[in-house]
Amino acid sequence: MRYAFLSIICLWLVGCNDDSPKSPGSTATANNTAVSPTETVKKNVTPTTPTNGDKKAPTGNAAKNPLGQMMQAAKLMQQMGKTMAGQAQKNGLINQVVNWRKLAPFLPDQLGEYKASSDVRGKTGGAAPMMISEVKRRYKKGNQEVRISIADASVTPILRAGFAMAKNFTEDSTEGIKKGGTVEGHPAILEWRKSGQRAKVSLLVAGRFIVHVRVNKAADLAPAMAIAKQLGLAKLAAVKPPPPAKAPAAK
Repeated sequence: MRYAFLSIICLWLVGCNDDSPKSPGSTATANNTAVSPTETVKKNVTPTTPTNGDKKAPTGNAAKNPLGQMMQAAKLMQQMGKTMAGQAQKNGLINQVVNWRKLAPFLPDQLGEYKASSDVRGKTGGAAPMMISEVKRRYKKGNQEVRISIADASVTPILRAGFAMAKNFTEDSTEGIKKGGTVEGHPAILEWRKSGQRAKVSLLVAGRFIVHVRVNKAADLAPAMAIAKQLGLAKLAAVKPPPPAKAPAAK
């Protein structure tokens, strides 16, 4: 049950896929034609159910039904939760994240033409062994605003999984652009949205640090990518966490 919250989230996401309205008092047939209960009786149409001895997994279209998708998603999320705990805690030791104070220097008072419009906000915490450390800061240049965050997600692999999946992904639509790529050799997810002229670059540095750079009023991805390159990514990759700590004794 310790990973139940992950399953609930996934169940909710998958369950939202089927939002087509169904009118009361009618039954959908295979060709999507509405049939009233009276017509169903007249035509002697009765639903079929599997026998008790039929334990085969659904295949074909049956495997794509919403209930099957929810069950598969829930199982996947539980497996990912167990993997997260296993990677964070090994041999009675808990891996540690970098304290936010070590990340704060990567968000200076000025980045090129952009000046800080807020103080650095940072925190390190969580429920062991699932810890996370993060710093955030805002910048401005004229009417253009930039938001930057850096997080050490080394013990929460679910936060890093998207970069591997986005590696070969690309989308060019009327709404904007989204694709996988690299910035100074680091895996990246690049996104630009026409609505609001918003650019966003997300990076995975050294396999542990997640960097987000968001720029509004951007005509393309160039401003966000330029700012990301000014953050000192090579130095960030060299930041080392403290040694693993002894896990608390089980009660």
